[in-house]
Amino acid sequence: STFDHPELVTLGECEVVEEIMIGEDKVIRLGGCKSGEACSIVLRGASSHVLDEAERSLHDALCILQATVKEPRSICGGGGTETLMAQAIDREVENTPGKKSTRHGRLRTRPTSNALHHRR
Repeated sequence: STFDHPELVTLGECEVVEEIMIGEDKVIRLGGCKSGEACSIVLRGASSHVLDEAERSLHDALCILQATVKEPRSICGGGGTETLMAQAIDREVENTPGKKSTRHGRLRTRPTSNALHHRR
């Protein structure tokens, strides 16, 4: 922050400065900023709990955006890897000789819970 050291402030430009109403509150809006390096986000909600949750969600989203900009590579989650592997197996079954079909001429992958189920 440059609050304690105003000599470090870098001034910018904008095309419009206006006072607008958001609900019952007046705020100053700066529009058409040339550098676009900073912005304000106004959160409104019916209760402090709603505002707290909105603020946490916004913080999480900004952290994800920052991490993605720093490292654009990502990995699948939520079963995505398993789904991609099952699809790859389904594609290869058609070209693999000697496999017997369990349905419609193709060997199908089964859910893990069925594969782990054992009989007595």
